[in-house]
Amino acid sequence: MLKLLKQYMVSTKGFSKAAYNRAHFGPGQIELDILNFDQFKDFQGECAIPYSGNYGTVISSPFGWVADGSKHDPFIATLYQRGLRMEQAVENKEFMYINYYDLLKTTKEHVLKSHKKNLLAEDPKTKIEFLQTIKRNDAEVLLCVATSLGCPVIECTGFIVFPNFIFMCVLITPENRRKQNIRKLQNVLISAIPMTVNHEKC
Repeated sequence: MLKLLKQYMVSTKGFSKAAYNRAHFGPGQIELDILNFDQFKDFQGECAIPYSGNYGTVISSPFGWVADGSKHDPFIATLYQRGLRMEQAVENKEFMYINYYDLLKTTKEHVLKSHKKNLLAEDPKTKIEFLQTIKRNDAEVLLCVATSLGCPVIECTGFIVFPNFIFMCVLITPENRRKQNIRKLQNVLISAIPMTVNHEKC
């Protein structure tokens, strides 16, 4: 089982270049992020409750990112770096988006097959692999990583197979921030809380 570790560096004055480099390019499996107190006023969207149909999840944003519960077609909900707008995150090619699949209407095998078909439709030479990832007691978790030769951006997809639905979180990330951002995706996968949505009128 993978263990996710996190460290924080907090300052009221700002940070040196060495501190920023340590935070973003440090070795190992320990994540180090920086939050300036001046940015607390912008630190909104610590969590969101996206849903589709009868199912949804309570999700927490990874440290340094925000959860955006407003709908940006075709995404149900998105996560991206604190201080940015969704459009900027897309332009930077560094964000996550959420989707759901009702297991009364589909199967895990069909979802995975369709996902692979969509990836190969964009580039038939895409390398698709499933990596070891976090474990949950209440659901199966899968982590799919897709890379294309010569492309500086990778797509990582986390699936949580709950009894009645599948939660899917897709990470788009530059290759040089792959490890750090996969850890952020894993934090979303381990902390997502499933819920059932009742649409009956009161």
